[in-house]
Amino acid sequence: MRVFGMGGTLFPIVIVVLGLSCFRTGEEERLLWERTFGGSGDDIGEGIVIEGNDCVIVGHTTSFGSGGADVYLLKVGSEGKLIWSRT
Repeated sequence: MRVFGMGGTLFPIVIVVLGLSCFRTGEEERLLWERTFGGSGDDIGEGIVIEGNDCVIVGHTTSFGSGGADVYLLKVGSEGKLIWSRT
């Protein structure tokens, strides 16, 4: 199993955000799930925090919020289900 580091923290799972598509891999880098979040505007993931088996993604969006680019936070569960999102 590959172990990736982020911000000095090592974790044996991988959750990667590309735009606001993210995926999680398990042992032997096998894809467990892939999801895309956001709307019709620009939705960009810029960081990720692993919280137990879930993750919190921070980025910005023009799809939601008060117009222009707004901060966008999402919490995604260990199975790829959106738990909550905030702008």
